[in-house]
Amino acid sequence: MDKWSVDDQLAQQGDSVLSGGIAVLYLFMNLLSELANAKYLQMQEKAKVSRDAQDMANMVNEKIADVSKQGDKGADALPDDVVNYMRENGVKVDGKSIDTYLYGHFTDKFPNGTMNVNIQWSNGSIGHRTLTEKDGKWFYAGSPADVTVNGSEISWNDHGNVWKGNFFTDFKDSDGHAISSPKLNKGQLEAVKDALENVSNRASDFVSQSQLQLQKIMQTYNVTVSLINSMQTMLQEMNKSIAQNIR
Repeated sequence: MDKWSVDDQLAQQGDSVLSGGIAVLYLFMNLLSELANAKYLQMQEKAKVSRDAQDMANMVNEKIADVSKQGDKGADALPDDVVNYMRENGVKVDGKSIDTYLYGHFTDKFPNGTMNVNIQWSNGSIGHRTLTEKDGKWFYAGSPADVTVNGSEISWNDHGNVWKGNFFTDFKDSDGHAISSPKLNKGQLEAVKDALENVSNRASDFVSQSQLQLQKIMQTYNVTVSLINSMQTMLQEMNKSIAQNIR
C-alpha cells in the first residue's frame, strides 16, 4: 500500500488522536457509572441492615425497661424476632452466637442451675434428662457428666460412649414450667442490645463512608464528561477548519 492510499484510509477513519481519546473517555465514563451504581446498591443494603438491627435493638430496649421495673432480680426472655434475626445474621454477643449465649451456660438463667429437658439422640430415640450445672461443671444424677453444649446442640461423653443430640424448643425450668427462651437480666439484655447497635452503627458508618466515595466518583465522572465535551469541540473546530480550507 503506497503513501497516498494510507493517507486516504486514515482520512476516512477520522483523526485517530481525538477520536480515539474520546472513545477511551467514554469507556472510562461507563466504568465510573457502573462503579456508582454498585456503590448505590451497597449503600441500600447496608442502610437496610442498619435499620433492621436498630429495630431489633429497640425491641430489646423495651425489655430492658420492663426488667428495670421488676427490681434487682428482674429478668425477661428475648423476643423471638430478635433471637431469629441474630441467629440468621450471625450477630454475636461477647464473641458468642446468640444460641451459645442463651443456652451455653445455664447457671444464671435457670433456678439453681438445673434444667429438665427432652433430648433427641442421634439414633432417633428420645430421653428425658435433668442436667445440673455448678461452677461451670455439668452433673447428671449427682455424678460429673462430660457434657459439651454448643448453642442448642449437646455432646455427652457417657463412659466412653458419645451421645449427640439437640435440645428441643420446649425448654423447662427446674420447676417444670415451659419457657420459650432463657430469661436474661438487665445486664445481659444490655449486652444483647449493644451487640445489635454495634451492627447498626457499623452499617451506618459504611453508608457514610460510601457517600464520600460516591462523591469522588461523581466528581471524576463530571471531569470526564467535561473532557469529552472539550475534545468534541476541538474535533468539531478542526473539521470546520478543514472544510473551509477545502472550499
